[in-house]
Amino acid sequence: MAMIATGNKSDFKVLNSIEFYRNDFISIRAELCTIAGKPYVGLARFWKPEGQDSYVPTKKSIFLSAEQWRLLGSVSGQVNRSLTTISIIILIEISNVKLFLKNVQYTILEFELFLKSMISTEEADAQLEAALQELMRSEDPFHDLV
Repeated sequence: MAMIATGNKSDFKVLNSIEFYRNDFISIRAELCTIAGKPYVGLARFWKPEGQDSYVPTKKSIFLSAEQWRLLGSVSGQVNRSLTTISIIILIEISNVKLFLKNVQYTILEFELFLKSMISTEEADAQLEAALQELMRSEDPFHDLV
């Protein structure tokens, strides 16, 4: 079971701190330490307060005994393979969503073209109807045909 570092601070000593991730706001480190004279590996998160140059620790840390750390290391290959699989699945899902959205776009475009063709037909029908109404109002609707 992972240990939570509480109690007397004199029981806790950091022997080495190895930073493996950093951005402008946080730093994540593996810390080799002793707690009550026993070796632990701590995975600790640090943050950088605004206006300061150095990072300070947060309460977001986990400490693994040497045995737990070694066990974690023994499954790291399996975890990495699983992460690769998950990443591939996510990429496939993203590709499927993009393809679906592209199909929706095409469907919308096709529907817009259909509507435009219907409007054109309706406009043509309206023009024909107007022409027929005009013909019916004239005294001799066929005078142009003679």
